[in-house]
Amino acid sequence: MSKRSYDQPGCGLATALDLLGQRWTLLIVRELMVGPLRYTDLLSRLSGIGTNLLASRLRQLEQAAVLGRHELPPPAASVVYELTERGRQLESIVTGLATWGRQYVDDAAGVELDVRSEAFALHCAFRPERARYVDDVYQFEVESAVMHARVHEGRLETGVGPVPYPKATIRLDRHTWTALLRGEVEDLAARGGGLDVEGDRAAARRALRVFGRPGAVKSPGTTASR
Repeated sequence: MSKRSYDQPGCGLATALDLLGQRWTLLIVRELMVGPLRYTDLLSRLSGIGTNLLASRLRQLEQAAVLGRHELPPPAASVVYELTERGRQLESIVTGLATWGRQYVDDAAGVELDVRSEAFALHCAFRPERARYVDDVYQFEVESAVMHARVHEGRLETGVGPVPYPKATIRLDRHTWTALLRGEVEDLAARGGGLDVEGDRAAARRALRVFGRPGAVKSPGTTASR
C-alpha cells in the first residue's frame, strides 16, 4: 500500500480520496468539465503544476477511467483529454465544493473574464431539478466571452465559443451575468438594458430558470462572489 494511501480499502470515501484528494486532481476535472483540452492547454491553465506532475495526474485519472483521450482529425491532429461517463459523475461533487468554497472568496470584480471559468460557473449555477424536461441549446455572450450550454433532461454540457442554431442567444453585461449566476434575475426585463435576447424568448426564460443558484451564504468578514 502506498504511503500516500489512507489504507482503508473498505471505505468508499477513503478510496475516493486516494484517487482524487491529491493536489491539482480536482482542478483537472474542473477544466475538463467545460470540454476536451490538449495537454499543453491544461499545463497553461493550471499554472504552477509542472509537466511531470500533470503527466502523473493524467495517467492516474486515465487508469481509473475518469478521463480518456482521443486524437482530433486533421487539420488539428492533436490528442485531447476528456471526461468519461465515470468522470462526469464527479460534476456535482466539484460544483458543490466550488459553491461551498465561494463563501471564502473575495469579490472578483475587475478581474478579466476567462471564458472557460465563466462556462464552469454555469455548472455551479445549474439547477438540474428545474431542467428535468428541458431540451435546449443556449448561447451566452458576456462582453467578449462567448460560451454555450446544452441542457437535456436534467443534464448539462458546456463549451466555449458559438454553437450552430442555438434556441436562444442571451447577451449580458458583466453585472447582469453575475446577477444571473446568483439567481437574482427572474425575468427577461428585470435588468433593464443589461440583458438582450435573440431567438426563442421562451427558451431564454427557461434559461433564467435552470441557471441561477440561490444567493451565496456569506461568512463573517468575507464577500461572496460568483
